[in-house]
Amino acid sequence: MSAPPQRRIHEFLLWWILIDTREQLPFDFSRSTVETRVQTLATGDYSAATEHEDYSDRICIERKSAGDFLSCIGHSRERFVRELERMSKFEFAVVMIEAPLDCIVEGDYWTKVEPASVVGSTIAWMQRYGVHFIFAPNRRYAERLTLKMLERFVRDVHEGKRPQQTERITA
Repeated sequence: MSAPPQRRIHEFLLWWILIDTREQLPFDFSRSTVETRVQTLATGDYSAATEHEDYSDRICIERKSAGDFLSCIGHSRERFVRELERMSKFEFAVVMIEAPLDCIVEGDYWTKVEPASVVGSTIAWMQRYGVHFIFAPNRRYAERLTLKMLERFVRDVHEGKRPQQTERITA
C-alpha cells in the first residue's frame, strides 16, 4: 500500500509542519497527509514551511499540557513570560493548552495555583502580549486545531491575505 499524497495547498504548493527538536511529546500528525520535519525552532513547538519559505519567524504554536500550563502560572512563570515576550513579535502566536479551561479552573488537576490566578494570568497575558490562548477539550482536538491553524496561515500567505508585518491598525 502506498502512502497518501502529501497535503498541498491549491494542488501545487507543498507545505509541512515544523516540530521543535525539544518538543517532548509531539503531536501525531500521521492521520493527515501533511509531512512533518523536526528542526530547532527559536520560539514555540510548531511552525510551518513551504518549499519556498520557512515561516518559523512568523507563526508559532506553543503546546502545553494542563500540568505544564499550571506550572507556567506558578513556579515557571518568569521563564514563560520571557517566552511570551518572544512570541509577541510573531504575526500569529498561540499557546495551545490540551485541556478545557473549566477543568483547570475547577480543580481537576492537583495544583497550588488559585483558579483566579489561572483566569487572571491568562487574560493579562493575552492583552499584554497579543498571544492567543486556546483551551482545547483534549490532546487530539489540540492537535487538529494546530494542523488547521498552520494550514490556514500558509494558505493565507500564499493567497496574499496576510497583512504585511509593518501594517498596523491605527485609531
